Amino acid sequence: MRGISRFAWPAAMALLLLAGTAAAFPPSADDRRKFITKILDSGKELTARATPEPAKARQLCNEARDIARRSDPNDYWIALIEDCLGAVDDFEKNKTAACDHYGAAADKYAKVRNDPKARSVEADIKRIQDARVRLGCAAVAAPPPPTKIGGPLSLQDLGEVMNRTANAHAMVLRKNVKDARGLCDEAKRYADRYDPSAFASGAIEECFAEVDLLEKNQPVACTRFGLAATHYATARPNDPGGRQAPSNVHRLNQLRKKLKC
Repeated sequence: MRGISRFAWPAAMALLLLAGTAAAFPPSADDRRKFITKILDSGKELTARATPEPAKARQLCNEARDIARRSDPNDYWIALIEDCLGAVDDFEKNKTAACDHYGAAADKYAKVRNDPKARSVEADIKRIQDARVRLGCAAVAAPPPPTKIGGPLSLQDLGEVMNRTANAHAMVLRKNVKDARGLCDEAKRYADRYDPSAFASGAIEECFAEVDLLEKNQPVACTRFGLAATHYATARPNDPGGRQAPSNVHRLNQLRKKLKC
């Protein structure tokens, strides 16, 4: 069913939720676990059963909202609840209600996006935008670019970039061009929030190069592999990922030779 693809990201969502928030009355570990379970189980009621049960899915969304109300307001949790309810209405072809819930989710995701302590929600923002366009929701504007945070890319943030490029590589192996390129784009948007990082730039160029190669666009792939090698070569040893850079340069040079770039 179209519009229910949000349930493809349980692992990333779990990581975000388990991190908790610095609230005066933050959710307990048990509430976080229960909230995660309710949201994920709602998705399964729509997509993982031979006979979908949207009524049960809606009940689970509402139960997640009841759990969230026990602690201080959390923009990310509110976004997930609205997203959850929007998916149910989308499934039931209730356009008006789905548009309302997706719009509320988009507003909350946008707030999370501008929190420098939050992890990237770019994929969520794009998915909601696409769903609202597909449904023909009123006044659907393109989301503004993410807020520039600035400062060097930390080791943790580099890990976020590399996680996305690794997932893109997995999509390339499955010959899934669209999702692979989308993950490369998300990695780039995440890195662009910070000052330029040679290693991250190399990983992102390599990510796009693999997608171009899958699309049999070897000239562009060769150019991107070359750019990636150049970025890696300029990474300093003390930069996040810098000590791995020389081996990446060697690997890409061997690959370019094999491709006869």
